[in-house]
Amino acid sequence: MKKQIKGARMSFDEAEKGVSELSAASKWTVSIQDRHYQSIFDINTECNYNQSSTQN
Repeated sequence: MKKQIKGARMSFDEAEKGVSELSAASKWTVSIQDRHYQSIFDINTECNYNQSSTQN
């Protein structure tokens, strides 16, 4: 899971460069989504990437 989160963060960082080319309304929406997904990555990191421990 650590590699997937690292790769996803890198993709988000790269995509952030194009946000300045979006309309004002789109910038706001994309910014909110970015923060949301980054917080999900943070939670997974805080849980030591142990997603399988809660699955049956």
